[in-house]
Amino acid sequence: MSQDRPGGSDNVPLAHRLLEPVTNSWMAQAIHVAAELRIADLLAEGPRTSEDLATATGTDALSLRRLLRALTTIDICRERDDGSFEMMPMGSLLGANAPGSLRSFTIWWGTNLWQAWGQLLYSVTTGQSARQWLAGKEGFAHLAQDPETAAVFNQALVELTRLTAESVTRTYDFSGS
Repeated sequence: MSQDRPGGSDNVPLAHRLLEPVTNSWMAQAIHVAAELRIADLLAEGPRTSEDLATATGTDALSLRRLLRALTTIDICRERDDGSFEMMPMGSLLGANAPGSLRSFTIWWGTNLWQAWGQLLYSVTTGQSARQWLAGKEGFAHLAQDPETAAVFNQALVELTRLTAESVTRTYDFSGS
């Protein structure tokens, strides 16, 4: 039976399905970098070239262009016919002051949570918290010594709470009937 054979033709659809979540991690990091560089804020006033954005962000122009082109494949931004880039509606959510912004959560995920998930094998093999192992402190105590990270964390929770509250108010019947 071909499905019992490793690499059998019946496994091809499963292999493609498995590759998707395995390789999608690049998306989280690409979006994280865009949030860190404030690309959405820089494009809020209108389209700009990758060279102009590289100057504004202090990054390498060719590398930033590659990042922007990667972000076009996931609807964060769009490359225009003239070679400039503009934000797409989903990408605009990375703006610091955008209504419904998820910039801080994206930064929190792309730094702190990314590192913790990267140590999942440690947690599974030892039964210990990877976050505690990385931070050297239990729970969120490490935030007391890092005000900048604490501010990102707090704003990330504000963003998620707002998103959850909006979902609840749209779906829950508060009429009492």
